[in-house]
Amino acid sequence: QAEGAAISQQEARNQADAFLVSQGIDLSRYGEPEIRSQQLARRTDLTVRYRDRRDPPGAGSSHGIQVFFGGDRLAGFAPWLDDPAEKGLQGEVQSFEFLGAARIISIFLVAGILAFPFLKRYHAGEIGVRRSVQIFCLVAGAGLVLLLMTSRPDSQQIGFGFATRRQTSWIYILFGTVFNVFPAALLGFFAWSVGESICRERWGRKLAAFDALFKGDFANETVARASLRGWMAGLALAGVLIALLPVFRLAGGWPLASLLFQASSRWPGLEAVLGALSFSLPFYLALVLWLLPIAARRLKVVAGTAAAVLVAAAVIPFPALIMPLAWTFVLAAVFAAALILLFLFTDLLTVLFA
Repeated sequence: QAEGAAISQQEARNQADAFLVSQGIDLSRYGEPEIRSQQLARRTDLTVRYRDRRDPPGAGSSHGIQVFFGGDRLAGFAPWLDDPAEKGLQGEVQSFEFLGAARIISIFLVAGILAFPFLKRYHAGEIGVRRSVQIFCLVAGAGLVLLLMTSRPDSQQIGFGFATRRQTSWIYILFGTVFNVFPAALLGFFAWSVGESICRERWGRKLAAFDALFKGDFANETVARASLRGWMAGLALAGVLIALLPVFRLAGGWPLASLLFQASSRWPGLEAVLGALSFSLPFYLALVLWLLPIAARRLKVVAGTAAAVLVAAAVIPFPALIMPLAWTFVLAAVFAAALILLFLFTDLLTVLFA
């Protein structure tokens, strides 16, 4: 409904050219612009669209960059893509949107399951909480720092009518703390409390290096061996996962993105480490300390390992996203199986480093 003065198409193009050049965009890679108009109640808006002449994304598709005018005022710019297969792809891509909700649900679900054996064993005097509190603080602290680092860019697409841009960022931090950070820290608390007592009954030696690390005793052979095995196993596993991607491609899967490429802060490496501590660590503790020993005890080692792999593939963080979604779970199953087998043959610290 806002009024706006008129602008000629030639003047809009001249201003669009000058603006894109000022943004460091090379116009020589684009063809002649196409100008589209939209008649509103009290003004006419123009869009100047530049088609990229190189690297077409596919047959019948085109893409480029466009500059917007609200009346005679420059209103911004953005990329554009025309793809005849877009509707079909949207259905597959939308399935990935459920992963974020599934992550939150899985945190509450696993933490809720572990709460009952924790209460039973704690009141029976079988477990303590000192190390669990340390893990709770570690996970919560890493999660809060991660939220502070990423809240501004991650909240850009969120809007509250009553809040300013800065207030929206703080609301994002509040919701992230209540629905993600605190539940994940609680999961780490329960996972260690319950899992440690169960794991020590059968595989107590597998916790020796992790205990030494938390006690600050770094300079011993147990920690050194676990650290070296973990780093080397992690590099080998990364190589295996990368080698599988072309195989998935031949079978109809399409690697969409590594989670490491989704970093939104200025420190992507630190963001990845904090993400591992604030979200991956609690799930790994629950997986190898509680789920695997319970499954191995009740279903024998082979069947228990298989059951743990299936559950882990659904809840642990995915190393990469592959379309269709089923291929993502296949890759996650390979990832989970490698970590579980590594734990069976080594120890907890080796798995965490890997």
